[in-house]
Amino acid sequence: RLKTTFARSIAATIDNRTKAQNLSPEDLKNEFDSIDTDNNGTVSKDEFRSFIANSSVANVNDKDFDVLFATIDLDGNSSLDFSEFCSFFAYVRGDFDAAVKSKSVRNMRKSSMNLAASEDA
Repeated sequence: RLKTTFARSIAATIDNRTKAQNLSPEDLKNEFDSIDTDNNGTVSKDEFRSFIANSSVANVNDKDFDVLFATIDLDGNSSLDFSEFCSFFAYVRGDFDAAVKSKSVRNMRKSSMNLAASEDA
């Protein structure tokens, strides 16, 4: 369930709407950089929590969030580097492919695009 939450969050926010195997390293780096809002090269727990919350794919309680973060944070330093992000993405790529095809993710994507367009107007 938690890996699906991560996969759906990526699917809802990544610019490239394709299968995981077709994503380039640049696509993943761009997604990672969009999560790393302070641009320090790592994703903090707070940045990752904001990413999960803002993707609107699931409500994740604190305990589940901590489990998800710890699963991705392989070195246990309380931040995610790009290699940890990519490693976990490789683990969830089947879930990502299913999420890209899901109607709920497509609807969330349309909704966020409409919101962005109305804010620009």
